[in-house]
Amino acid sequence: MHMVAPVVVLALLAPFAAAQDTWCGKPYKKGSPHITLPAESRFPIPPTSQGTLLDFRCAPTLKPFVHPEDDKTGSILIDAQVTHDIGGAYDAKTASDKFDFTATIDGVSSFKFSGLAVGVTTRASFDITRFTPRAEPYNLTCTASFHNGQTFHSTSKLFYLPPNPYGGSTTKVDYRTGGLLVRPKGKTDYEPIFPFGFYTSFGGYLATNPSALDDIKANGFNMIHPVPPFEDEAAANQVFDKMEELGLWLMYDMRWTYMNSTSVQEQINSIKKRSNLLLWYTADEPDGTSDPLNATQLAYNQINRLDGYHPVSLVLNCENYFFNKYASGADIILEDAYPLGINPTHSTVWDTECTDSYGDCGCDNCAGSFKDIGDRISAFKARARWSGRGRDLSVWAVPQAFGNETYWPRPPTGQEFTVEAVTAILHGSLAIVPWVAPSTPEITSAASALAKTLPTLQAYILDPAVTFAFTTTASSASSVSSASSASNFNVLKTFKILAARQSDASEMEIGLWLVPSGKALFIAVNLNSTPGSLSVDISGGSQGWVAEKVFDSGSGNEFAVSGGTVQLSLGGLGAVGYVLAPSSSATGAGPGSGTVVDAVARQDIVHHAELRYKLR
Repeated sequence: MHMVAPVVVLALLAPFAAAQDTWCGKPYKKGSPHITLPAESRFPIPPTSQGTLLDFRCAPTLKPFVHPEDDKTGSILIDAQVTHDIGGAYDAKTASDKFDFTATIDGVSSFKFSGLAVGVTTRASFDITRFTPRAEPYNLTCTASFHNGQTFHSTSKLFYLPPNPYGGSTTKVDYRTGGLLVRPKGKTDYEPIFPFGFYTSFGGYLATNPSALDDIKANGFNMIHPVPPFEDEAAANQVFDKMEELGLWLMYDMRWTYMNSTSVQEQINSIKKRSNLLLWYTADEPDGTSDPLNATQLAYNQINRLDGYHPVSLVLNCENYFFNKYASGADIILEDAYPLGINPTHSTVWDTECTDSYGDCGCDNCAGSFKDIGDRISAFKARARWSGRGRDLSVWAVPQAFGNETYWPRPPTGQEFTVEAVTAILHGSLAIVPWVAPSTPEITSAASALAKTLPTLQAYILDPAVTFAFTTTASSASSVSSASSASNFNVLKTFKILAARQSDASEMEIGLWLVPSGKALFIAVNLNSTPGSLSVDISGGSQGWVAEKVFDSGSGNEFAVSGGTVQLSLGGLGAVGYVLAPSSSATGAGPGSGTVVDAVARQDIVHHAELRYKLR
């Protein structure tokens, strides 16, 4: 939780929360009666189907398309994935692996594509200039038809806006990756951005420390989330002006006023003119304080009416409390599980037990380990997919960067902070927004070291044609996902752990982002204090790699490549990142085979490859 304790939050919010004495719907004060949480507050996990299902979806590639800059890039993403949890019954025996696709926009203009493949994502281009730019979204309706008569349907919203009339920035969501696209200061083209910046105290730090913004910029951060209230308007404008000058993006927070439509209107109309506005932030832990279930959606609708050129975000604190209701008011949800130092079963603040229906231990339904972070992100991403929002709801992480208060008797060490951030990235977080700055010098240093690798990291993580693979020593299985059919490389069919040598206390997570150039980003982290070693087979021995270090956190880490195998040892809480490039020889005779070189400060240039279908 961002606030010191629930009682403080409840005292500051409206009467609908003040009388409840609950957090995540659970009574937390000593002596409070136990209750049964309503069944509808829990996200329903879909049952596993014995039969084959087809999850068919369509969505615009960008939100929003803007005239005239996107007039040549109008396109639709078409997903047809075989599953066993969501979708319609799919008779794979009688249906071929190809289907015909029809799309209508506002029910009138029909577009057809033939011979699309099941199991891949197709990006289909179309002439968006046939439509009129407007603030109101278009209704996109899609149908997949198979030769055996089976049909599947999907709907989405397509935003095609006129040029930004407010003179400020435009931030687009790239639904291929879930990441953001921005135009940096002094540039004309949009670029992907992996936001990395702290929630930062405004009145107690930014407004009173003239050098703070320069320090933040020098530390490699690209964004700041100033924490309101902004009572001194002149000071706020001075800070925001300086951020513009430095090229620091602004995550604008309306936590105390997002349910006040008059205030929201005033703030949106004032801030939307800024050239460095990245996104809006409305509710701060509305699930914890039990805000009205429609509050985030109402704010979201109002913001899109007033602006429409920036995504909307909010943070959810609860593990599973009215997730869909609150998430409906956002394009991006942040998770802020703070597990370090807590007692997960007994509240040190309220002297009560903590269960899935009672008590508050500072991290809802947590085990008190780094694994809570990855589990929370993975759960949020799974719920987004199960809700049909796998493309239009991204997840960001809020690593714990504080302590010495209430549930948290100490702050993380710098090495622990790196583990928090790295495991979040491995589980799919597309931004790192720690709570809170100013933090300890050790955390600031660790965060800065990781932030300075962003040019390399985002070139892989946010490549629209990336193939991502993930595995862990806790499971023999590995998962592979692709952004488009153009990036299904055979090399990843053998991404697996060959052998692990570590105690039962060690748990290591490994991710690989492979891009069409043939290069890959390899990241691994040890979630426990016990050292561990393992071998990872990436290419079945058919290809050698040259490895270039991106980051190395902790002590006792060792990394070597031999043919298509990575030999890795990580010290306790160790984390490493390397760029792997194909060597000139698969047999080891080439000049780079089995080589590791130190990182240099540069941005890797990678090529995007996408499968496109023209409308006909």
